[in-house]
Amino acid sequence: MKQKISLLIGLVALVVIVLFLIKKPTPNPNHNLLAGTCKVLRNEGKKLNLKQYHINFYMENSASMDGYVNGNTEFKDVLGQMIVSSHHCCKGTDFYFINNQVYKANTSAIGFIQMLAPANIKVGNVGTTDVNQIFRNILNNTKKDTISVLFSDCIYSVTDVNSQLDNAKNATTDAFLTALSNDNTLATIVLQFVSTFDGFYYDRNDKPFVCKSPRSFYVVITGNRDALKTLYSDFKVGSLPGLKNKCFFSSESWTLDEMNACAIISDYTNARRIKTQNNFLDIDEISLDKTSNSLQFAVGVNFSDIFVDESYILDKNNYIVEPSSFSVISVSKASTSSVGDFAYQPSKPCAIKLSVPYGSFAPVVTVALKKSIPSWVKKANVRDDAGYVPAANQSFAIQKVVEGISAAYSTDYNDYFKVQVNINKYNK
Repeated sequence: MKQKISLLIGLVALVVIVLFLIKKPTPNPNHNLLAGTCKVLRNEGKKLNLKQYHINFYMENSASMDGYVNGNTEFKDVLGQMIVSSHHCCKGTDFYFINNQVYKANTSAIGFIQMLAPANIKVGNVGTTDVNQIFRNILNNTKKDTISVLFSDCIYSVTDVNSQLDNAKNATTDAFLTALSNDNTLATIVLQFVSTFDGFYYDRNDKPFVCKSPRSFYVVITGNRDALKTLYSDFKVGSLPGLKNKCFFSSESWTLDEMNACAIISDYTNARRIKTQNNFLDIDEISLDKTSNSLQFAVGVNFSDIFVDESYILDKNNYIVEPSSFSVISVSKASTSSVGDFAYQPSKPCAIKLSVPYGSFAPVVTVALKKSIPSWVKKANVRDDAGYVPAANQSFAIQKVVEGISAAYSTDYNDYFKVQVNINKYNK
């Protein structure tokens, strides 16, 4: 009997040991990945150290740029402030003039700033420039530890707006797609500034017009996505003089879950009660107010780790909802009281308010922030500048330039993020 008991104990012990040694499956962090996205967003809260990065500044020096460096201008101020920030924050800084070729300026940060005058920037062929050649040259030299900053008016050199603009846009897309094929962590920020200007404006036919009024210029920054986020913050880009508009581009498309999104249970709703499930995002039940024509409720999103400009996040026209009977009626910064609905303290919370017609209730709601051109780009665009100088905040064919950049970052994914809310019950 004792032998049988000993044998049984031995078998139990062996089974326990075998079960202990069997490797448990590793949890998949993307098990809740929504179709059409590449990763579940995880807020790590880490700030990248710019001391790991070298910054190259490129100034287009075609004749059309002379007016931006003639006297004291916002152009020179912005370039100077960014150079000083780079000099103190980054591993190293180099300076280049660029037209159809790249010319290094062998000087210090202060020396480069001081030489910015029309007579001093005549390096290389300044008669005409090809913006796409500029992009290709810069992107070819943007390595994994490099951030490239271009100062330019970003005007295509085309004479026929009907046949050449789309070709130019496609060439822009090709330049950025080639760079992304070598490094898919690349991202791009496009900034629009307005500066005083004293020089000649050249229309698409290269006809010069004396211009002594403000003109738009653009700063195009390309590099590692996390590095650009840190640069934008550390360089205080949002407070640079003359900044009017901005847009951010990256190839990621995120799934948001209860770690960075929630169903807001009190504010922004006309329901009598919203009860969430334990994960803060899915709704157990909504008790309806039958006196209303439609149901309204909101989804909270923490967009601190999403590479998109705040103004784009807050534009309701940039969202799509499934089912299509649901609609986004407003997007705003989340109220103080609704912040408590998040699983974790959000640093940049917003509230996406939805409207649901009665009779269109659905158990699953998906909200997506689509990748599209910000509305300011269309307002800034001039399709044909032949014979005149555009307004200060407008530029010839800038929409095609931005569309070309955007298309490269939208090839694989159509949305910046998606979030899904499951609704268990509508109490009618």
